[in-house]
Amino acid sequence: MEWTNTLIDMPLCYETGAWYGKRSDEVVVEDNEGRKYIARMYSGQMDGSYFADWISNDDYIISKEIVRWLKIPA
Repeated sequence: MEWTNTLIDMPLCYETGAWYGKRSDEVVVEDNEGRKYIARMYSGQMDGSYFADWISNDDYIISKEIVRWLKIPA
C-alpha cells in the first residue's frame, strides 16, 4: 500500500446520492498534524463555486488540511 500526496492526486469522486456533488469510496487520510481518519471526499460545484470537502466516517467535516490519502484494500 502506498500513500498518495493530495498535491499530486485525489480520490475519484463518482458516487451520487442525497448530497451535493459526488463522493469517493472510503479512504484513510492524514492531516497536516499527523492525525489519521477514515473519510470520503465530496466534490462538485455549488452556486458556481467548486468545492472539495473531506467528511469522516462519523459524519464530521475534517477542518484540518489533508496532506495524503491511502486506498483501503478490498
